[in-house]
Formats: sequence, C-alpha cells, structure tokens
Amino acid sequence: MEVGEDTHKAANFYCVPLQDFTPDEGRYDVIWIQWCIGQLPDDDFISFFNRAKIGLKPNGFFVLKENIARNGFVLDKEDNSITRSDAYFKELFKKCGLYIHSIKDQSDLPKELFAVKMYALVTEKPKIQKNGKRRRPKNSPRMIRS
Repeated sequence: MEVGEDTHKAANFYCVPLQDFTPDEGRYDVIWIQWCIGQLPDDDFISFFNRAKIGLKPNGFFVLKENIARNGFVLDKEDNSITRSDAYFKELFKKCGLYIHSIKDQSDLPKELFAVKMYALVTEKPKIQKNGKRRRPKNSPRMIRS
C-alpha cells in the first residue's frame, strides 16, 4: 500500500447532536471526542459513551480532550456548557464503565485559560502482569501527543 493513498481518511460525516449519535457497531479503532462533551449534561454524557462503546472494534479506545476545572465544575451561562474537574470526569468514566489507560496534560497554555487534559479510555479493565505493569493490547495507545 502506498503511503500517499487516501485509505485512512474520514469517510462519513454526521450532522447529528452528540446526545443522539450512535456509531455503527465495531467500526472504529478510535473515537475522538474533543471540546464538545461539555455541551452534554451528565445523563447525556453517560448515555453517549454507553452507546458509543458499541462502535469500537476489539481493543478500540476513546480519546477525550477537554478543558478542566480546578474543582467540581464551572457552568458557562452564555453557552450552557459545563467544564468539569478531573475528579468529576473520573467519576463519570466509572459510571460509563470506562477505564483510564493514560492521561496527558496539554502544555504551554496561558495561565488565564482552563487546563486541558486528554484521556485515553478503554472499555475493559487493564490487566496487571506479575511484574506490576499493565499489559498492552497490540493496538493500544502508546502516547497522546498534543
């Protein structure tokens, strides 16, 4: 296969509210959610991830990139978005049956802006080997680069 071929480009674009979107079963290695999950209240957040899990191939994963509040959450009354804290996200991930594979902080942001984190999330609890390290499936995320 030639590197220049268009075999890895996006093929489908959906104009559907996130709270209504359900992906095709077993279609995706990665589902990337960036700066949009803050538009969903907690119930829709949980419902979305529960529906979206069926869209992952075996050993597939989610990447969630979002602004992070220092504590609890911050509600933006202009656009009705919610910025959640790291602890808040982790609690929601548990409610979705998701496990954190890795976390990466966005660097070099101005101090007056929210912090930004990227979470690689998997649907199965990572297995621990005898040496105490997690066993990585073949196509698991190695590093999230910003």
